[in-house]
Amino acid sequence: MGEPLPICFLNDEFLPLRDARISPLDRGFLYSDGAYEVTPVYGGRPFRFAQHHARLTRSLKEIRMEDPLSPEAWRAVYRELIARNDAGSSDSYIYVQVTRGAEHGRITRPCRMCRARCLRLPPPGPPVARAGRKMDCPP
Repeated sequence: MGEPLPICFLNDEFLPLRDARISPLDRGFLYSDGAYEVTPVYGGRPFRFAQHHARLTRSLKEIRMEDPLSPEAWRAVYRELIARNDAGSSDSYIYVQVTRGAEHGRITRPCRMCRARCLRLPPPGPPVARAGRKMDCPP
């Protein structure tokens, strides 16, 4: 599917993917207590960002979590991740994971992780580019 790009975003910090560390107490790791979304990026531009972000927000709401970042903040993270990985002229995808975080007592802080990979798929044809692709999952 492609090579992971070297820089990721983890809890408000851009760092080398090889240096990213998540607590073994993270509820996403222990209990799958989180949500994820994948956004294709064509020519350095996130494809249908608003729709992908809305689905992430809905998924988080279903598990009674608030989206930890605003759409504008997520968009800024995507832009910076694309720039830091020098992926502005290539096709890739951004994989976002948000978990409830590590539990310390009864207090958790969401864990936010974004990483990018090179995409080796052809760009969508005109009908898909205009309307998107229907998924079998409810909105």
